[in-house]
Amino acid sequence: MAVKTLPARSELDTAYTWDLSVLYASEEAYRADLDRVAVEAETLAGYRGRLGESAATLAEFLELYFGFQATMQRVLNYATLPVN
Repeated sequence: MAVKTLPARSELDTAYTWDLSVLYASEEAYRADLDRVAVEAETLAGYRGRLGESAATLAEFLELYFGFQATMQRVLNYATLPVN
């Protein structure tokens, strides 16, 4: 029985590869979001112990948190899909 190997990504028709430009137009755009989530994580940590202060504080936190989660998911997807 012959052993089959997978072709290199560069040998594939682009119709069968991920289009990462849907997530980020460039590597620089990805890196900008990566830097942004690091800053946002620190901002979110600043809410520790404060969520019960008021409804406004909780709403502020939740808006930041859900935006952070969406960006993190996009960053994660981009980082884990093969480029080559």
